[in-house]
Amino acid sequence: MASLVVLPKKELLSLTHIEFIPLSNQRILTILVHSDNEVQNRVIQTEREYSAAQLLQMSNYLNHLLAGKTVREACETLA
Repeated sequence: MASLVVLPKKELLSLTHIEFIPLSNQRILTILVHSDNEVQNRVIQTEREYSAAQLLQMSNYLNHLLAGKTVREACETLA
């Protein structure tokens, strides 16, 4: 007996939440939550520092703009 697990392509999943958390210096923890409840974390390096309030404002804006869109649609919206 054999089984096969097929994972959905990431570009077909929609975004449900985006969050930015300031780390030290010019580093930001980026959290992406997809429609399948998968959470992806990435640390990004920026050219300047951002306050927690600025990152919250960016998160709120992107959540409003991109919620329910696929990764591909989100990229097209931001292009």
